[in-house]
Amino acid sequence: MVKLVSVRATRMYGPRDSEAACEFANAFSYLVATILILSGFVLMLPGFDHKVGLIVFAVALALILLVNLHDMYAQLAGVDYRFGLLASDPQLALVEFGAPLVHTIGAILFLIAVVFMLQVNPSIVSFCFC
Repeated sequence: MVKLVSVRATRMYGPRDSEAACEFANAFSYLVATILILSGFVLMLPGFDHKVGLIVFAVALALILLVNLHDMYAQLAGVDYRFGLLASDPQLALVEFGAPLVHTIGAILFLIAVVFMLQVNPSIVSFCFC
């Protein structure tokens, strides 16, 4: 998640007792997804099975998608789903809701691309990644 340090230090929109646990879970999930993406890229190198690499890559993208959807849900639940606050508070709109929304859209599009690549001829996939 792209978050500004000042946002976490100055304004909190959610419940304070569970906030640290959720932030650590999100950070750990992103760490696992990063390791899976790196593993997927390595598995797409020549000499490895490209299909397994794409599957690992798809799992990582699904994890990133879930973390960002959870983050958007938590931010909106923290303000009781009052969408009017998005118009009056640019920090909430851009940093707390906009950044996870852009990441979610990007993960969905990338996941669609990976699913299409799983269905094409493996020689085309090997040509793309070599």
